[in-house]
Amino acid sequence: MTSPVGHGIAGLAGALLVPADSTRARLCLVALFVVSANAADFDFIPGILINDFNVFHRGPTHSIIFAFVWAALVWLVARRFSTRPVLLATLAGLFYGSHLLLDYFGSDTRAPFGIPLFWPFSDDYHVHGSAFFGGIRHGVPGDSLSTVVAEVFSVHNFKALGLEILATAPIVLVCWFAGKIFSSRKSN
Repeated sequence: MTSPVGHGIAGLAGALLVPADSTRARLCLVALFVVSANAADFDFIPGILINDFNVFHRGPTHSIIFAFVWAALVWLVARRFSTRPVLLATLAGLFYGSHLLLDYFGSDTRAPFGIPLFWPFSDDYHVHGSAFFGGIRHGVPGDSLSTVVAEVFSVHNFKALGLEILATAPIVLVCWFAGKIFSSRKSN
């Protein structure tokens, strides 16, 4: 599976494509899209609360249905603060979906392999046959906090993180340039 950094870079790239009227608006877009791209991993939170970090990870939050749930939540909030709530909710849902896409192409080292992409309609887990990303290790259900921390800061994870950054940095640059071009054409 991909790291929070890799997911966040996907959100950042998307935020650079969307025009913003001010620095504050740009920062809000970046925050929304980076959080949206990482939101599927919020399933770690209940595990942390019961002292079993991984017990709920890669469950229903890693399904397409939750991308729609996330988009609906963003729409509910955005309609109070934005003139473009449908656009923001749609993009937030797409960046939630980017999490699923990156995890689908990530390496998975523990069963069940992959993500429950079509939950609740199917209990099958899906992963691409030849993973592009090295996969971030963070223990298995039942591991102690010290084991989880040791895996998170392992050499394997630093190598996998380096690959993610190398693979996604050019995408961010392309999105930044495209966003600049789009913004300059819009202002002309």
